[in-house]
Amino acid sequence: MSIQEKDNVFYCDCGFTWHRGNSGAHDCGKGLRLQIVDLTAAIEKLQSDQRPIYIGIDFAAPAQGADYQGAIDLLRTGAANELDNGCRAHHNALIFAANVLENAQAFGAKS
Repeated sequence: MSIQEKDNVFYCDCGFTWHRGNSGAHDCGKGLRLQIVDLTAAIEKLQSDQRPIYIGIDFAAPAQGADYQGAIDLLRTGAANELDNGCRAHHNALIFAANVLENAQAFGAKS
């Protein structure tokens, strides 16, 4: 576990905190089990959501004749800049976002 101090208060990753001068003895297991319960509930909530989670675009009802070309161009320019800066993960995320918008635009045009 990792412990960090800020303003004479110590914070453990498990959620336990204590002030400087007091005992920091605790059982991380209890706090970690609570975090697992919270994270499991959050995952189940996300999995139960029936909407696609693609950058807030609802593929079920794209706007008729939606024009995302400006946003697509902006995302592709940003992706090129990120690749030039050596950040492959950001580049990939921006390309993915541009592709999602292109698909939404194409889907809306066919409706």
